[in-house]
Amino acid sequence: MPMPPKGRLLISALPSPEILALWRQNGISHLLNVSGIDAYAIYQPEALAGFSVSQEMLVDVFTTAPPLPQSADATLDGTKLYLQLTDEGQRLAFLSAVRALLEKLQTFTPTAVFCHRGQGRSPLVAAAALQAFYHEPIADAVSRVQALHPPAQFTRVSLSALQWCIQTFGG
Repeated sequence: MPMPPKGRLLISALPSPEILALWRQNGISHLLNVSGIDAYAIYQPEALAGFSVSQEMLVDVFTTAPPLPQSADATLDGTKLYLQLTDEGQRLAFLSAVRALLEKLQTFTPTAVFCHRGQGRSPLVAAAALQAFYHEPIADAVSRVQALHPPAQFTRVSLSALQWCIQTFGG
């Protein structure tokens, strides 16, 4: 499953300043922070120099359920679970993050998306954006993210959020 031509996508936990420097050296030019912590409150300006930064304050409701086995059916819950656990503001933040990453994929902008632990929010945003980019089934987007970032954990909540995102995008 190749990545978009000429583009790169990294999925990560909250990076250290040293990791940010390594990313910059390796051509990453955009950071998408979905950690729920303002990047400008975490990092010194020199750590973020050379990057464009976008961020959405996503609340972590995705790791509240046990991870699904990799062989699990990706259509288990529909959108109901995600809708029960989130409010409109949280859903809009999720959509905004997905749209931001999708735009970076479409423009082949090398991007790192990160959250606090790199297990729930950043993999979910990446899966939703990749699903929209490739117009592929959820299971394929989840597999693509798991291949890119093995620490990714998808739960019933995150799969419900993916289904809601697809439904909201109209695809």
